[in-house]
Amino acid sequence: MSLVIRLMRHEDAQTTQDVIMQAFQRYNAPDFAPEGVQGFTNYASAAAMQNRQHNDHIILIAEQDEKIVGVIESRHHNHISLMFVHPDHMNKGISTALWQKALALCKQAHPGLETITVNASTYAAPIYEKFGFTRDAEGTKTEHGIIVVPMTYTFEADEMSKMHAEFLHALRASDGEPLTPLLFEFRNLLSPIISAANFLHDTGKNAVDDPDQALAPDTVHDISHIVLDYATRLQSMLDALQTYSDDISDPPKIPKPNDTPPKSNSSDD
Repeated sequence: MSLVIRLMRHEDAQTTQDVIMQAFQRYNAPDFAPEGVQGFTNYASAAAMQNRQHNDHIILIAEQDEKIVGVIESRHHNHISLMFVHPDHMNKGISTALWQKALALCKQAHPGLETITVNASTYAAPIYEKFGFTRDAEGTKTEHGIIVVPMTYTFEADEMSKMHAEFLHALRASDGEPLTPLLFEFRNLLSPIISAANFLHDTGKNAVDDPDQALAPDTVHDISHIVLDYATRLQSMLDALQTYSDDISDPPKIPKPNDTPPKSNSSDD
């Protein structure tokens, strides 16, 4: 059985509402005051969801065998507004698939994003903890009859971010030392961008002659996101290097891609 995660369309709204309410009534409503049940029912209505989709909200649905079985909604790419899976389809990895797709879209929209928040229900809090969220210090609270557990997901620096930070730190600490080794590393980091660009170019040319060779939209989307991420970080490095080079009388030579980086004069050699 294939699982598809995609954007909610206009014609999906009523079925999506039904999935949400079936899960809500079973797992959440018993803990809510009547005011909270009514407030959430209004928020999860088909009309309300359709309206929010036009106001910086993204609603993704999980579809299995052409049947909607789950939904996740994010606001401003940094807050999860709701996530529900149909009671008959629990414990099948659907919530994880929804979260991973929403996370990818949030990172794509804001590459420098540091946190994502959620006001989880007491039932869903352990699920979010499995995703990496932690409970905020304020603890459980009640607003308008709705019991929530404020939680935060904090991004860990990936390897590219760490390399970026180390590069700039070394640049600032160089204080006149030769920058050629740093420039060599910078050029090497351009390789993923060049490779991805060439791949997209060659595939595009082939698709002109043979449409069957065209890439799926999701594949193009993922590759483009990677290229953008690398390019953004590397541009920051380039700006720092340019500022430094403008301040010295004899800028170091930028090595060619296949050059061997010269050894530094540090005591570690």
